[in-house]
Amino acid sequence: TANLAFDYDREVMAFPGRVNDVQFAGCNRLIKHHKAHLVESAQDIAALLNWDVKVKNTSAQMELPLDLSSEEQRIFDALRNEGGTTIDSLSAILGIPSPILVGILLEMELKNVVRSLPGKLYELV
Repeated sequence: TANLAFDYDREVMAFPGRVNDVQFAGCNRLIKHHKAHLVESAQDIAALLNWDVKVKNTSAQMELPLDLSSEEQRIFDALRNEGGTTIDSLSAILGIPSPILVGILLEMELKNVVRSLPGKLYELV
């Protein structure tokens, strides 16, 4: 379908995906062969279609209330102040033993509040 649209001189757009994932092979191939425009955001689509879209001021991001326990809130505040940091640093800052901290961080990761990075690093989402 994308090749047919390209042949009819229609705008074809694709979101890139992981290089080694077969589910993204089609989109990545279209982008690689310049048959589809790389799309990373809604603004990309609006620009390609020449839509006159007024962009809202995103500098003042609205914060949604999170349902966090008191321990999770302490970890959240520490990560906001420190940025990405290790479990060991968080344990030292907060005085929470590492085994307990790992469990709390896992719960926060499941709530999509934090994400784990290589090297035992954690950061806010």
